[in-house]
Amino acid sequence: MKKLILIVLCIGLLCSAISASANDEWGAIGGTPYTTDYVYVVENETVTLINGNITDSNGVAVIPSSIEGYPVTTLADSLFFVDAMTKKIIIPDTVTTIHCNFNSCMNLTEIEVDPNNQTFSSIDGNLFNKNNTTIIRYPTGKTAPSYTIPDSVTTIAKGAFKYCKFEIITIPSGVTKIESEAFSGPYLKDIYFAGSQEQWENAVGQANLELNENA
Repeated sequence: MKKLILIVLCIGLLCSAISASANDEWGAIGGTPYTTDYVYVVENETVTLINGNITDSNGVAVIPSSIEGYPVTTLADSLFFVDAMTKKIIIPDTVTTIHCNFNSCMNLTEIEVDPNNQTFSSIDGNLFNKNNTTIIRYPTGKTAPSYTIPDSVTTIAKGAFKYCKFEIITIPSGVTKIESEAFSGPYLKDIYFAGSQEQWENAVGQANLELNENA
């Protein structure tokens, strides 16, 4: 009889596991997982979005402003980790922290930020901080041959132009900091800096600037 009960329990657990895996993703509140459309974690009554089915058939990924009543404030580095579908990402006003770098979104051409967001903004589909002094990400899928950074920018964030397809970039003299791997990739041929040689050397520091000399 004990063996029979054990077998029934095992079958029940197996069926439960199969049923759960048939759903899209997993979420967790207070350490208790359950099935949902997203993978996320709730901490201090805010959501960190880890993964999920957020890109529609047109290639538009709309980040939810809330999940289960909690505001989505953080985008984890695993979000869009492997993604060839997304062409546009829409970020709500609730998001205050972005860890993902969008490097694998090879067809991404536009990042749109809600105007009411107090941390980030977007100009011409590119991601900036709120006051437009730091350019955070230029979408990898854009195919324009060149890009001119706005005069308001003083910092080029790490990996801001990684894998981007333009060959020429113009940097204003107001840029005082260029972080590592800002221009890493095979396409860039020419960098035009509006400031002096000394300003350029101070801004670059230890940044990894890769130019495609064979292109």
